[in-house]
Amino acid sequence: MKQSKALFFSIIAGVVAYPIFSYAAPLIPWMLFGMLFVTYTKLDLRTLRVESIHLKLLLIQAISVAFCIFVYFVFMLYAPMDSAKGVTHISLQQIGVILSQGALICFLAPTALSAAVITATMGGSLSRLLTYTFITNISIAVVAPLIFTIVGTHAMSFDQSQFAPHVAQLAAEPASQTFTHTFAVLLWKVVPMLLLPFLAALLCRWFVPSVFRFVEKRQSISFYLWVIGVTLIMARTTKSIVDHGWIHWKTELALAFIALLIAGIQFKVGRALGRRYGDPISAGQALGQKNTILAIWMAQSFLHPLAALAPASYVLWQNLINSYQLHRAHRSPK
Repeated sequence: MKQSKALFFSIIAGVVAYPIFSYAAPLIPWMLFGMLFVTYTKLDLRTLRVESIHLKLLLIQAISVAFCIFVYFVFMLYAPMDSAKGVTHISLQQIGVILSQGALICFLAPTALSAAVITATMGGSLSRLLTYTFITNISIAVVAPLIFTIVGTHAMSFDQSQFAPHVAQLAAEPASQTFTHTFAVLLWKVVPMLLLPFLAALLCRWFVPSVFRFVEKRQSISFYLWVIGVTLIMARTTKSIVDHGWIHWKTELALAFIALLIAGIQFKVGRALGRRYGDPISAGQALGQKNTILAIWMAQSFLHPLAALAPASYVLWQNLINSYQLHRAHRSPK
């Protein structure tokens, strides 16, 4: 009960006190590093192996992404394009593209590194979750550049003045150059965060075994580091939404609703599949808890600026769902 309340109040604190906590956003990567370092001290490498459940989860994610791309092209090819321009006007085609891109990024985002904390706290299979985390993060780093070369802002016919300067610059680049640049940046953002905490845990085990054993016996440290991280993430997300303004409030509310729907579906489908393997917790976290920091960055860098509000909203929904799951787990572990 205390853990679910701690998570819930961290969400509230991040939203309400965002002007203060948003300044501490640069600490988020260090929070992630600390969480994974603590979690990796409990990990037995011999238990990491690819299973059929991982392939099924990956297939579900791939089908969801493919459907969003299909919807995107439906709007790009067949929806009417209004000739009116201006900051306050969005055509039907743009609305459809923005919503499909928002849904796409929520499905495309890889499993959050912090999912291991909830999985371990609720008694799921840590090795199964971490295996899928490695698979999906590396897969997205490879596949995402290809997706953004056909779905990104450079593929649109919209007025490029609506986009940030660096996005407009990407739009002007050849597809091959965009792919290479995106691939390199994604690998740089994903791989170090996955591997460095693991290497640190190994070095600690070999050279400072007393510290390693101390951390290994106190896995709750990772949860409370995550709680602090959630506060900072919510603060940064809230600031981003407030700074963006409410000029297109109907589209923004639609993006938030789509993110809620997708979050519920992914957690539900993941848990349903996991029950067949006797492990609904790790499967639900693997499919439902997303690396929203990476997702927001990808949306802001390669998609329509408004599309980033979908993963930004997903931050709230997934943490509320996790808070509820922790509450239920403490009441009824089964």
